[in-house]
Amino acid sequence: MSAVTQFFATARERYRILLRRRARQPWPWTSDRIFRENRFCNVFREDDRTTQWFREHLRDPLSEQPDRVLAATVGFTCCSLASGRCARWTGDCAASSRW
Repeated sequence: MSAVTQFFATARERYRILLRRRARQPWPWTSDRIFRENRFCNVFREDDRTTQWFREHLRDPLSEQPDRVLAATVGFTCCSLASGRCARWTGDCAASSRW
């Protein structure tokens, strides 16, 4: 199997895992040991938890104000989400009329 073929087979299996999880099928969602024993990003960034939070709390609420979306995106990207305070701070700053 070529590297390109393997890459897309891996991406398809990762996406199928996400769909099985969303359908609330019982674990394990795959027979692939590597996927069962490790954690991986989703195939589509919009499916990642961090991006979902960003979309729901910053990007969508500020969608009518592109300058604030840009400021929130830069602040969010530069800030580590290890602490929820950082994400809340980014949202508070983006919502501020001082931008």
